[in-house]
Amino acid sequence: MRANIYKLLCCSEQETRKLIIATLKAKKIPFRIESEYIVTTLPGVHPLICVHTDTVLSLRKNSFIACLGADDRAGVWIALKMITDGTITAYNYAFFCGEEKGCIGSSIFNVTEELDAYSCFIGLDRASRSGKQNCALYGYDNDELTEIFTAKGYEEAYGSYTDCSNIAGVTDMACINLSIGYQHEHGKKEILDLTMMEDTLEVMQTVLIPSQLYPAKEERYTYNGYHGYNSALNGLSKALCCEICGEHTLLYEQPDGTILCSICETIDAKQFNMEF
Repeated sequence: MRANIYKLLCCSEQETRKLIIATLKAKKIPFRIESEYIVTTLPGVHPLICVHTDTVLSLRKNSFIACLGADDRAGVWIALKMITDGTITAYNYAFFCGEEKGCIGSSIFNVTEELDAYSCFIGLDRASRSGKQNCALYGYDNDELTEIFTAKGYEEAYGSYTDCSNIAGVTDMACINLSIGYQHEHGKKEILDLTMMEDTLEVMQTVLIPSQLYPAKEERYTYNGYHGYNSALNGLSKALCCEICGEHTLLYEQPDGTILCSICETIDAKQFNMEF
């Protein structure tokens, strides 16, 4: 099981997206692909699991500096294991691009998706500070949701900005972000505690989140000036065109150097044989 996290740490973002697509297809999970995110579309109102596919640095061969990139490949790993092995609670999943550049994918998600399809937003994108598991709050809190995870041993902490809070900030629903085992992210000293990562996986597979809405409390706070921040759209790059279909959209460079849009990338992914 642990070998798969090493595969992810060595993948480019494009390879990671292909692995996600292949996994969802293999499990026959309904999903939709956009240039900036991949989202599952199970019917009903469920919690949305939020992870991101980009990293600041990684172990891939062409990385500028060799670094784990467990932020957020550990979150991707947990989400894919939840999908492949099953969970007690039914979830939908969103895999976002551009979180490290200002939550670009989730900002576009905010203006293109029906956000009332989700009962709350759960991030798998939090460091395990000082070797402790915590659940980060962002001012969009719900006591019932928080207590579900503090009862599992997570300590309350305060976060600044991530995909789940970016979405919660434009809805009435609560968010929470769980530690997934990495520490000292974005540098050469980054580490990933595999036991902590697996503990969060076990919690997410076995925890029962009652089927109800989890509205955020009316009393909200501002932390580090990030409250309500949602301006990543201005940072979008303007791509030229896909080498296959000529579509003007966000593009992805393939391992062979080909530049493809998300649709053509999906077609190409059918021939991607890496198993999770």
